[in-house]
Amino acid sequence: MDEILISQWIEPLRNSNNPKQAIINQIKFFYGAYENPKYFLDIKHGCPLSNFVLDMSDKDELFFTYLESVYKRWQESVKQALVKAIELKQTNTDFDADKQALFIISSIEGVIGTAKAHNDLKSLESGFDTLNSYIESL
Repeated sequence: MDEILISQWIEPLRNSNNPKQAIINQIKFFYGAYENPKYFLDIKHGCPLSNFVLDMSDKDELFFTYLESVYKRWQESVKQALVKAIELKQTNTDFDADKQALFIISSIEGVIGTAKAHNDLKSLESGFDTLNSYIESL
């Protein structure tokens, strides 16, 4: 999970000159990973991180602490990207970057969970498209 977090969320957002677009690009990448059978992600299995949290967080305190740290680092990465977008004057509205980062990662996980419940990539695509439109509006 650390490798995925770093390669898919921390590095691309940290190194971007257009942070809002970088967040959108990573969400689009996730959709492509679920859509493409050569990746390990399959919509009928949902999100491995979310599954671990739901299945294991109450069974092993040390594992829960690790999972919580993954979410915190993910949220911090998105927050820093949003702060950078504000500093670069690439935003349309005023907002609390930390609250928006939490909303964005919660939305990603919620969309994946809903698509898993429907076993339907169209649900994933629709939810991610709506989230991306929201991010563009910030």
